[in-house]
Amino acid sequence: MTIHPPRRLSAAAALFAAVVLASCESPTGGGVGAPARMDVVAGDLQTAVAGAELPEPLVVRVLDDRGRPVRGQIVNFVVTAGGGAVFAGSASTNQDGEARERWTLGTVAGDTQRVEVRAVDASTGAPQVFAVFRALATPGAPASVAKADDRFYQGTAGMQMADSLAVKVVDRYGNGVPGVEVAWAAPPGHGSFSPATSRTNAAGVARSAWTLGASGVGLATATVAGLAPAQLSALVRAGGSARVVITPDSLSFTALRQSQQLRAAVYDAFGNVVTQARVRWTSLDTAVVQVHTFDGWATAWGPGTGRVVASVEGSEVRDTVTVRVRQVPVSLQITRRGTYAGPYHTVPGDSIRLRLGEVRDANGYLMADPDVEWTSSNPALARPGPTGYFLPLQPTGTFWATAVVGEVRDSVQVNVRPARTAAQPGGRKGRHVRPAGDGGYLVQHPLERLGQLPLGQHPHRCGERGHREPARLPAAHRRRSVLQGLG
Repeated sequence: MTIHPPRRLSAAAALFAAVVLASCESPTGGGVGAPARMDVVAGDLQTAVAGAELPEPLVVRVLDDRGRPVRGQIVNFVVTAGGGAVFAGSASTNQDGEARERWTLGTVAGDTQRVEVRAVDASTGAPQVFAVFRALATPGAPASVAKADDRFYQGTAGMQMADSLAVKVVDRYGNGVPGVEVAWAAPPGHGSFSPATSRTNAAGVARSAWTLGASGVGLATATVAGLAPAQLSALVRAGGSARVVITPDSLSFTALRQSQQLRAAVYDAFGNVVTQARVRWTSLDTAVVQVHTFDGWATAWGPGTGRVVASVEGSEVRDTVTVRVRQVPVSLQITRRGTYAGPYHTVPGDSIRLRLGEVRDANGYLMADPDVEWTSSNPALARPGPTGYFLPLQPTGTFWATAVVGEVRDSVQVNVRPARTAAQPGGRKGRHVRPAGDGGYLVQHPLERLGQLPLGQHPHRCGERGHREPARLPAAHRRRSVLQGLG
């Protein structure tokens, strides 16, 4: 067998072989040009919960100017909006000219997520082509509910607030969660809501109208199932004055110049206390009760029944309270003449009249015309009359006359002794001598004894016979006879 030495290649053949070899080592492959465009293959416009990784990868294809895939081209994936992140950041195209990457969205919900894919010249680093991916981040599960704004809520008691109350339901990243049911409630006396439940809008905000309750600080809650409720408050002002109530609702005094303070509470139409209202006090019966205009101190001025009125300045609102003044005695004394306190003396058949002295209340003020009850310790000896007269029914004896006024009483001793007849100075007879209160005896005219002439009076003036006008006896005729030794 004959072995032939290898033939030498021509210069043209050697140049062709070099070109072929160079084309096989090129990143674009044999006959493929430089990257001219980049197409989005898959992964655009995905939706996922904010902060989560998209379910599908981002896929791009790099082509030359004739639409042929460019293999081995380095591309970069860059997050340009939304705060998310990509897994590697760069990738090399495969034989189909495709490159892939994973994208985790940012925490801000909405159409705010962007990733750009860029190809650069390998030698110069100049940008050549790029593509853009978008994604929609949705809110996550409700994590909390809170007041939607920093407004200071205030209003009038019993009235619906001009602005509705608003709360916002957010996920763990603070994104508003739509379609969540919120229940509104207020403690007893703090008002009500309409509607009682509402759902959050696209921004995660729910609203309800609050009709305020009692004046002061109103409290309310907005609750989402499974979450701590949002605590809400409002400053509630009382409405206009609708009624005034006096306490106590009546007054009773047992002595003159006693005093007690009346108080008035002013309420609006919803029963809330109106703290800023000014009240004036007036007495309609000043002879019975007097009252201080501004502080409501009422003072008993005289016996009887009076009325005191509390009126609210600037309105027709008023209330009236009844005041009764009834003096209750704490001391009394029986008397007949002056301040002499007995014992007293009388004769059978001759009535004796006893009178009350001073009857005073607890503050020392005199009582006018007190109701008095007279009693006798021995009704068989002397029977009491309604006005302090006692008529002896037996010839002799002793009894106690008692005057009772309320819970107070006083008693005096009365002695009944037989009457004696003595000659009147000047030779006249027929006058009776009866015991006097000081232990002596008093000469008594027959008409006095019969009760037809008041004690100390005479049917004739001295020296004027036939004159019918009663007259006081001269002092000389009203003498006391020292007749203890008679009979």
